[in-house]
Amino acid sequence: MVAQTTNGSLMFYPFTAEKFRHEVHSSVYRCKLRNLVGTVLSREVHVKGVVNQKYTVQVHDEYVMAGNTAVLKCQVPSYMSEFVMVTAWIQDTGMHLYPNTDIGGKYTVLSNGELYINNAGPNDAYKSYTCRTVNRLTGEVQASTYPGRIIVTEPKGMVQPRINVEKHSMRHVVLNGQTTLPCIAQGHPVPTYR
Repeated sequence: MVAQTTNGSLMFYPFTAEKFRHEVHSSVYRCKLRNLVGTVLSREVHVKGVVNQKYTVQVHDEYVMAGNTAVLKCQVPSYMSEFVMVTAWIQDTGMHLYPNTDIGGKYTVLSNGELYINNAGPNDAYKSYTCRTVNRLTGEVQASTYPGRIIVTEPKGMVQPRINVEKHSMRHVVLNGQTTLPCIAQGHPVPTYR
């Protein structure tokens, strides 16, 4: 499972789920060196062994009122969400939509993989979208089993704005980095943002 090389490095060998050992594969390691002059200790290295598991990616249809912003989400099982990231959305027309920060256009893919379709109209209801992901540990690329689409509804009168609340509202931002704080709402007439 683990061997120390001649230069002092630890070599972790691949293992099956049955051979997973918490004390080896989910532990903290430090390198300790010593000579006649003194001793030095490295920083802690946290090792987290991961058992590769099969998973499927799904996209569910979403309802949106005409003129509002639709949000399609790539559903990855929770046991894999830490290791899988969305690399693109593919429209049935063949158009590829990649993560970006261009908030002004028709389509926006956020860093968390959500696809925003702005100013949704009747033409958008005829398109379907497939989510493409990559497993950061294995490099395996996987697309959603079935495409998702937006179902555009026409409101039957005035509708008070309603904000679509996110499940996770905390964002981690790299120093001097850029992030997007989404504020997606639906209403009729279409709400204006301030």
